[in-house]
Amino acid sequence: MRVFNLRFGFTLISLLSPLPSYAFFDDYLPLSAAEIQQRVPMKHLVSLDPSKLIPRLKVGRQLIQLESNAEEDLVLSGVTTQQGKWSVKLNNIYAMFPTEAYQADLDNNGQQDLILLKPTAGNGLAPSQHISVLSFDTDGQVRLWQVEGYFARDQQGITDFLDLNGNGRAELVFMSYGGGYWQTVLYEAQNSQWTKIKGKFAGKTYPLLTRFTFKPNHKIVSPNKLKNNEPLNLANDKPLLSGYLKDYQWANVEQSEDISLMIQTDKKLIKCQPSSWYSLFRLVLDKPKQREIVSLAANSKTIQAVLQEAIAKRYPLKLYGQRSSEVCSPEEIWFDAK
Repeated sequence: MRVFNLRFGFTLISLLSPLPSYAFFDDYLPLSAAEIQQRVPMKHLVSLDPSKLIPRLKVGRQLIQLESNAEEDLVLSGVTTQQGKWSVKLNNIYAMFPTEAYQADLDNNGQQDLILLKPTAGNGLAPSQHISVLSFDTDGQVRLWQVEGYFARDQQGITDFLDLNGNGRAELVFMSYGGGYWQTVLYEAQNSQWTKIKGKFAGKTYPLLTRFTFKPNHKIVSPNKLKNNEPLNLANDKPLLSGYLKDYQWANVEQSEDISLMIQTDKKLIKCQPSSWYSLFRLVLDKPKQREIVSLAANSKTIQAVLQEAIAKRYPLKLYGQRSSEVCSPEEIWFDAK
């Protein structure tokens, strides 16, 4: 099971690390106590126990059906008044840990969004949590955004969703480590999408850099201290590439091997390899009255069925997100089947 392999890898890393798990979102976070208190209002809905799958979930005005398909994927689905049916296929329902479900209007559009928080069982240098956000637009249509990181929760909800500039839209605080520095960036919710904040924002200039010192350190240093200080881009608001899927080569994603996608652009054929290590890559098949979203954590048959249809129908596509600066490594492929 891919989730098990991922957690095994994280656990192995934790054995090699001298750091306590809380250090990542506390000891090196370069935000003040006042900023950390600017939390986004959030309501806890339920703990989704894989052994006791509930049939439906009410999120604001949305009634979401929960079920498992023949491949044992966790399938969330619903119907909108304007855009028809939608479905989101996530990880295997028998994954080890329960998922905490929350609701909040993250992009301040009047629609409650669904936030799923699931532990990775990793500590030390390993990200501790997976977050899946199902954002709903004003028509009730859904968009999925997934991210792994050093997140935490308390009785008020997930601590890393803040509103630092007071505009009513959430910013997710995202930290990553490299080259002896912790980097802190913000992703802001806008119109059911997530934008990466860069430059001046709410009194600070992002990304923020703090030196790893083996003891608490919140001092912000110049980004010039790190040659390659540009963190990965998980935003899904602007496409980085467009074209169509010409072919693909499957891999053993259960062992964190990356699949290869051959994307034909208007200029050349490009090989793209989404990362299977985090299982956060997703496909969107957007049809006239139906939108289907499939996460890489879903069953391989489910994913390949979408890829094969996209090739046969030659659906135009757009790529979002970039996990690596060295290769094409998208976080989302959007197929326009309308």
